[in-house]
Amino acid sequence: MKKLSKIILIAVALFTLSCEQDYSDNTEFKKKEIQINEKEAKITFALALRNAIFNEPELRNLIKEEALKMFNGDYDILYHTFKETLMKSGKSVHETILDYSENREKTNSAIQNLPLLTILVPDLIDFTAFDWDSENELVDIAIDDVNDRKTAITAISSDGEKYEIPRGYQPAYPIIVIKNNERIISSSDTQIKNYNNLGDLVLNLNGESYFITDNNYKTKDINHNYENEAISRIETNSSYFRVGLLSDYSHIINAIESEVEWQRDNIYYGLDASQNITRGPLNRKYMEVITGMRFNFPPADFNFISNSPEDPSPTGNDQMINILPEWTDGYFDFEINVLITTPTGQEKYVRSFSLKPYELFNIKYRIENGGRGRTFRIFEGISEEAPTVSLNIPIEDWNFERYGNTWKFVIIEKDPDIKTTITTTNQTKIGTNFEFGEKVGFKFGATGEITESESFAIETTQSSDLLGEARLHFEDPIFLNYTISNGNWPIGCGGRNSPPCELINTQIITYEPYTVTTGRLHLIVEPIELR
Repeated sequence: MKKLSKIILIAVALFTLSCEQDYSDNTEFKKKEIQINEKEAKITFALALRNAIFNEPELRNLIKEEALKMFNGDYDILYHTFKETLMKSGKSVHETILDYSENREKTNSAIQNLPLLTILVPDLIDFTAFDWDSENELVDIAIDDVNDRKTAITAISSDGEKYEIPRGYQPAYPIIVIKNNERIISSSDTQIKNYNNLGDLVLNLNGESYFITDNNYKTKDINHNYENEAISRIETNSSYFRVGLLSDYSHIINAIESEVEWQRDNIYYGLDASQNITRGPLNRKYMEVITGMRFNFPPADFNFISNSPEDPSPTGNDQMINILPEWTDGYFDFEINVLITTPTGQEKYVRSFSLKPYELFNIKYRIENGGRGRTFRIFEGISEEAPTVSLNIPIEDWNFERYGNTWKFVIIEKDPDIKTTITTTNQTKIGTNFEFGEKVGFKFGATGEITESESFAIETTQSSDLLGEARLHFEDPIFLNYTISNGNWPIGCGGRNSPPCELINTQIITYEPYTVTTGRLHLIVEPIELR
């Protein structure tokens, strides 16, 4: 009897294992089927779109115009919010595309099954939304499959030919991308709870609500000051020196010439040792701004922040990378937490921004002819020296009476995942040398200071990368050294990769900024005049 029981138990176990295996295989098959169907749906849409933009310059113009709006901080167009745009014919964009499809019903069904369907005008070295002569210039179309980062990308040429783009090859010719939008999330997505700063509702479709994953993506102007893009173009030639208009930095030069030990004493309170001005009120026309960032160990740093499937990812050794996601969708998303201890508690300012790999790293590549007039950039590695990327991220004015002498910066490269919390402490010295709203005396004056300490909790995710902590002090210098010269300066420029609109001869400052470091990266934080 015992023997029979054992046989029955073994049989049941084998049957259960077989069922589990069948279920697993079936589930895997369904996953693959869903992925294949999604890719086929994108290809169906891309073929119809290709026919439409080949014949309709107006549609190309509308795509360029919509991409430049950067509704989510990238040159993305969420198709279901764009499709009802009317053309001069009186038809919508959607109807126009369906008119050029081989099968209206199939194309319409494909589109309806892609709620996050997105048209991206990629930000390439050789082609951008700014540069696109959409009235006259045709584009190829690439179909990005986030579920498959190994096989080549399917593309359709402007004359309708299908071809493949190998992984690691970046097109050096006009091309747009069909993809899902990684910065939009559905209300039914289980990952939605892991977004700390869920953004605006952008779409209701088939009973689902869709949101921007982080409202900071909308504030694209904090990432770059495109009118002054020449600054970052010049400074990338050197990691340590920056170039700008003297008129933008005259307040810092005045602070240096005032002979105060703390330059911010002059900028924020007007104190001037050379003029014996020893008291003054807070000047709120200045604000601390993060104006630059630079990695210290580029190859290793790139590998460190490329550990998420959403990130542009390294392959092979530390020097070799597969940069493909960079041109189809992959930004690095950063969050800077500015922690300030006050006499009554704490204040925290959170600033999010996104950068392309080529903005953060000097990427080595070679040029290869792909035939049929197609040229590719093939990426080979990361240079040992990183550029200083130009940023324009305002924080707050430095009210020394309230904010003390120390701000802590906690920098995170963000990836979506399960939420977690990290804690850190900031200690600061609060000056007591204030009377009737005026700072009395240089530095801490004659009355001394009190020390305050606060513990801060920072929400992040398990897969995000902590890039370290840095401290900036009120007494830290702003410039380490500088020179002034006359030269030509571009003004009124339209954006990246656009030629200078006008050159003026003016005074230019070249300076070495003071930086704070986390070990992995340097930050440049400067008091900038509000305009």
